[in-house]
Amino acid sequence: MIIRLILCLVPLIANAGTLSDEFIKSEMTDFYANPDQYYNKPVKKLRPGFNKVESISERDQIRRKIMQASTPSAKSLPRSNDYAENLLRGYELEKNIFTLKEQGHESAKTEVQPWSDDYWPIYKGILGARYSVDEYAWLSNWKEAFDYIKNEPASTIFQTGDANRIDSLSPSEKFDLLISSDDHKLTESMWKQGKVYYDNSRNGEIETWMGICHGWAPASYMVERPKKSIEVMSFDNKTKIKFYPSDLKALATLLWASTSFETNFIGGRCSSRNPSEDPNGRLNDIKCLDTNPASFHLSLVNAIGVLGKSFVMDVTYDFEVWNQPVASYSYKYFNPLDKEPTTDLKSAIIPIEDFKNDPYAKYRDAKVKYIVGISAEVTYGVETNPGHRETDNEQMDSTNTAYYFYDLELDKDYNIIGGEWYNRDHPDFLWSPNYKTQALTPSDYYLLSREKWDGTNSLEEDIKKLAGHAAKRGSPLAYIINSLIELAQ
Repeated sequence: MIIRLILCLVPLIANAGTLSDEFIKSEMTDFYANPDQYYNKPVKKLRPGFNKVESISERDQIRRKIMQASTPSAKSLPRSNDYAENLLRGYELEKNIFTLKEQGHESAKTEVQPWSDDYWPIYKGILGARYSVDEYAWLSNWKEAFDYIKNEPASTIFQTGDANRIDSLSPSEKFDLLISSDDHKLTESMWKQGKVYYDNSRNGEIETWMGICHGWAPASYMVERPKKSIEVMSFDNKTKIKFYPSDLKALATLLWASTSFETNFIGGRCSSRNPSEDPNGRLNDIKCLDTNPASFHLSLVNAIGVLGKSFVMDVTYDFEVWNQPVASYSYKYFNPLDKEPTTDLKSAIIPIEDFKNDPYAKYRDAKVKYIVGISAEVTYGVETNPGHRETDNEQMDSTNTAYYFYDLELDKDYNIIGGEWYNRDHPDFLWSPNYKTQALTPSDYYLLSREKWDGTNSLEEDIKKLAGHAAKRGSPLAYIINSLIELAQ
């Protein structure tokens, strides 16, 4: 399955916080007192600007009441398209909640932290953006950016031999200069993509949130972090081109945004702006109920806890899509009866027959024998602005943290089989490239046995030709990107 989602958001700044026992107890007391009202509260995040809540119009309230009476809600077990096994194909999942505790998977972080990068907005020219030029940064729409580049073409700048001006070229322009003097296919592709949106937009405006975060999110953990700037030889075998970590991240992001690769996906895309709810506040549309809490929990503990690997989650439940790579998690248990947070798993688990005030009783499957409450703290990577930094490390990344409340349903053997969200604002779907896959253009298959380029001399002619074919289709050649990334280690 291939993911092609181009909805992205710019990160906000906020102070850090923690998920305290007092907060858990207070939140769950509020939930059980009024599940409908609590369910519609935005999820607590360290960056509260992400918690955008739209008011529901009177018309939508009437529509919701009609839907409550006519639309049956799904049971609380995962659907066939929502099994954690499908996200982690090829790996055996641990599902027993006591075994997971014994193995120490109540908190974990990925072995390699996903790196932050720009989402390379379309209105700025995607990788055609000269992000280091001060006057370019003030341009506010695609036409202004396009005209600026048109009046200052990269080929003219290169011919001046001015090292500072060449250094300020965009990531795609620098890539093109590895291939040719004036045939800037990758950069042309960037602007052609934007022109399609510009020509079909109202008043020539392209939404500022549109970019290629669907490439950044998987690349951030599938591609090694470029740790330093590098200089490699251009097409003329005389002039060196400098690539900063931001340039290399950009090219890796575009590679993963523009190529096909094996992808594992679970959940369903919720396409409703105001999805209807039942009397308990629970969403009726089964696509908006995804991802099931059991699938989400098992993905966290098995991908990150067991394997040390990241995955991408859409952090919103509705029609908007925010692709973010998960970096770490931590969770606590709470007893659904007394709402007390605890590290003692046994005291948090209750028999289903004892859960008399269960707001989701009618959704529980007959296989459910026990319930346990979970408060989870999930940290994920967010975008940052590119810059001419000589080095890059984990301290330069940016993250956000969300706090989720849900319960897990256990069978007679204490295996996790289902669950219910306590917040409407939960992850919509999860996905990841297969951890053993690569992002390759069709041209790259001719170069699989070729040794990586060391950048000392210009690229060989056959590689330039293959890179030109890929660039014309909007993709940088993976062979070149992988060689540059290795040099930047």
